[in-house]
Amino acid sequence: MSQDMSTHLINEVKAFHKELKKEYPEASFNLKKNALSEFEKLGLPDKKEEIWKYTNASSFLNSNLKLGAPKKAITPQMIEGYLINTDSNRIVFINGNMESSYTFLNENISLSIKKESDLPNGFSKDSFGLLNKAISPEEIFIEIKPNFVLEEPLEILHLTTLENDSFINCPRVHIKVGSYSKISTLEHFFCEAYEKTPHYFVNAQTSIICEEGSSVEHVKCQRDSLKAVHIAEVKAIVKKDSAFKSFTLSLGANLARNNISSLLEDTWAHTNIHGLFVIKEDQHCDNYSVIDHKVANTTSDQLFKGVLDEKSHGVFTGKVIVNPDAQQVNSGQLNKNLLLSKSAKVNTRPILEIEADDVKCAHGATIGQIDENQAFYLRTRGVSERKAQEILCQAFVQEALDQISHIGIRKFVSPLVENYFNQFKILDEKTQGANDGN
Repeated sequence: MSQDMSTHLINEVKAFHKELKKEYPEASFNLKKNALSEFEKLGLPDKKEEIWKYTNASSFLNSNLKLGAPKKAITPQMIEGYLINTDSNRIVFINGNMESSYTFLNENISLSIKKESDLPNGFSKDSFGLLNKAISPEEIFIEIKPNFVLEEPLEILHLTTLENDSFINCPRVHIKVGSYSKISTLEHFFCEAYEKTPHYFVNAQTSIICEEGSSVEHVKCQRDSLKAVHIAEVKAIVKKDSAFKSFTLSLGANLARNNISSLLEDTWAHTNIHGLFVIKEDQHCDNYSVIDHKVANTTSDQLFKGVLDEKSHGVFTGKVIVNPDAQQVNSGQLNKNLLLSKSAKVNTRPILEIEADDVKCAHGATIGQIDENQAFYLRTRGVSERKAQEILCQAFVQEALDQISHIGIRKFVSPLVENYFNQFKILDEKTQGANDGN
């Protein structure tokens, strides 16, 4: 299956390249050809690869997938309905294509669009990174000037419409935050036709460079169609005295794979990588993070939580690397999971690779169910059984949501999680059984 899907994707990209070659400079086009050539050698990953041990991505992809997603005109009022506020700094993608007419940016934020670039510190050269590079028609570069504080968040909206059914989208975004600047970013993936569950494939790549003394928060909110495949990478390079904070919220997609990495390249750099996945039915969510302490006197912290209902499957792999010269490192990692169904399952793997001896590193992982004593206490106070489960689920995830620093972003994403709990079949069978017994 993996080989068949790889062949299908290769053939689609080659056909796409015939049209792309007409409008690309030769040097830029050759970079795309080289990426495709590397992808042909690797093919799609399978469970034999350690980092894909619990996820067979090709089994979620449909052989009808194709390139060249259609553009669709959407009114500004509709776009504003998906934003935190109507006058926010924003960049809008529709079906994987950036729409300049909807873009609005502060004068201290510059935007440039390039056909192709070959960044030495760009994305990892795994299968999906190479596929994104081979397909993406353009790269978006966002640069924040030094010594600037952006109070309102920068919103990057990836909107998918019903017309995108059976298409592949490969947005490619680079963000560079100048020295001693501060910014919060919300990158939001949303399907307009969520209830009609179109099948499409989002292969997104986001790179972030945190210059000296900068403070950067990146919040990703994923609400793709429940039949979609969402595979994305967020990679940050954190320089001296700078701080990078990442939060990943996964609610949608049949398969969601979040690759998050942070490279602490200089002293007194700090990173937080937090996240939450709330899944149901047969959803599969795989979170893979790498925090790489390159030098001494760097710190990191990580908290990931998962809530799983029905036959959903969650995966968390968190790797912390401490290099030989990285003394005086302080790193903590914690993964907690709540299973609401006997059919739901989760695999969790905290990994520490420590090659220095003067460090403080800790990790932990838990998998459990709702505390029946707590649920009973709520019921004695007149709360229905189902509502009690929802309250306890909300209490469980709140610790993760509180990791979002920007109040406006937190207020935007928190109700999304609460609304998602309303769709859960939390102990419905047990509740029905209790009612039948009465």
